[in-house]
Amino acid sequence: MRFSAKIVFGTCMILAICFSAGGIYMIQQNFQVAYDTAVENSTRQHILDRYSLESNLRNALENGREYNEELVTEIAARMDNYADTNRKMLVYEPLHKNTHLQNESNANKEIWYTDIPRLDATMIDYMKDSNDEFVIYEQGEFHYLLIATTITIAGHSVRLLNQYDISATYLERERQLKEFIWLDSMILVFSLLLVLLFSLLLTRNIKKLSRVSSRIAKGEYSQRTKIASRDEIGELSRNFDVMAEAVECQIAKLNQEIEAREQFVSDFSHELKTPMTAMMGYSKLLLGKEPDEGIRQKAVDYIYRECKRLKTLSGALLQMLGMTEDEIVCKKLYTSFIGQRVYEVCEAGLCHAVLSVELADAMIVTDAELILTLLRNLIENADHACVNRENGRIRLLGEEQNNGYMFTICDNGCGIPKEELKQITRAFYMVDKSRSRQEGGSGLGLAICDRICEVLGITMSIESEEEEGTRVMLLLPKSEQKGEDV
Repeated sequence: MRFSAKIVFGTCMILAICFSAGGIYMIQQNFQVAYDTAVENSTRQHILDRYSLESNLRNALENGREYNEELVTEIAARMDNYADTNRKMLVYEPLHKNTHLQNESNANKEIWYTDIPRLDATMIDYMKDSNDEFVIYEQGEFHYLLIATTITIAGHSVRLLNQYDISATYLERERQLKEFIWLDSMILVFSLLLVLLFSLLLTRNIKKLSRVSSRIAKGEYSQRTKIASRDEIGELSRNFDVMAEAVECQIAKLNQEIEAREQFVSDFSHELKTPMTAMMGYSKLLLGKEPDEGIRQKAVDYIYRECKRLKTLSGALLQMLGMTEDEIVCKKLYTSFIGQRVYEVCEAGLCHAVLSVELADAMIVTDAELILTLLRNLIENADHACVNRENGRIRLLGEEQNNGYMFTICDNGCGIPKEELKQITRAFYMVDKSRSRQEGGSGLGLAICDRICEVLGITMSIESEEEEGTRVMLLLPKSEQKGEDV
């Protein structure tokens, strides 16, 4: 069953039960009040009739009248002329317990006066067994109250029985029940329509959430609910949209990583394919007939050079893939120490340019080996860029800024075309592939630099002009982390 249907039927059932119970309770209370009033009025009227009959009999006897059936009948008839139409009266001699009244004909032998058309079994039983308490009985569609009292005057006893028609009280209850059932039905039908409309409005946003979640499950990650209500559904919608946004970003990131890995595998395969093909060719040449010395030396040199380059490539690849943030050991480093180490490591290995180091004194917190590797790789790349320059110069500059410490590597090399700047940190990407391979380059230098910047939180930006040179800026953010002294 759908949620909206559950709301409709559940609410209507609760309304029906509560409203019906409340209505029946009110009708029963009203009936009870009317019933008590009818009994009280009938009892009071009976007391008045008893006093009236007793006083009239007493006055008649005091005036010298003889007590007999004629006297009782006369007084009872006179009283009956002024009686309420809802009241019937019966006067009879008291019946003893051993008296056996089986039918109306036998009962008439003891009755002196009555205006009741017909005596039924209930009245005959009451005449025999009554103990001055009222009784209510049903006769067809009517309800009657019977009450009798014994009157004793000058040693003579007579029984006064009154019959009161209280059918109006029961008819009023039946009328109220019928009207209530009709009203209850109308209210339930009207409530059903209102609750149905309300449930549709209430579940509209839930259905929207369901539709959007279904679309997202099918791969439409840009879908959003955008429910603006301020209730719990609106809060759920906002949290759902935040979750969807995070999922979309994560999926996009995963797709980028998958594309990057596919590109990496493709580039890596290409990097291996070319030298491996050439080395296989040279190997077959060496394994075949005896080549002349020049060709043999060329083959051996090529195989050695490419093996060395592949070794360098595998080492750089392992270094880049094995770099994780968990292995970072942050220490307090003075920039003078960094500058000295970089100069010692790089100066002797530069072939095409002269290195100068100008770092403003400051203390930074970072991983010593990674920051040195980063600076060394960038300086070596700058040296390769100065291969055809007569006065190649490389400057390592450093200054403290408000948001951290800025390292800058400048060179006056060949520069990088603007359209290449966005791709140079990609693994195996080389601006000049032939020259890079001749110099033993692997195409992973800047990729390693980019990975180091990622794990150290360094912002790297590159500016370059062709034939003018390149500037690489590294902003190392300030850190509150406490590191070990070096």
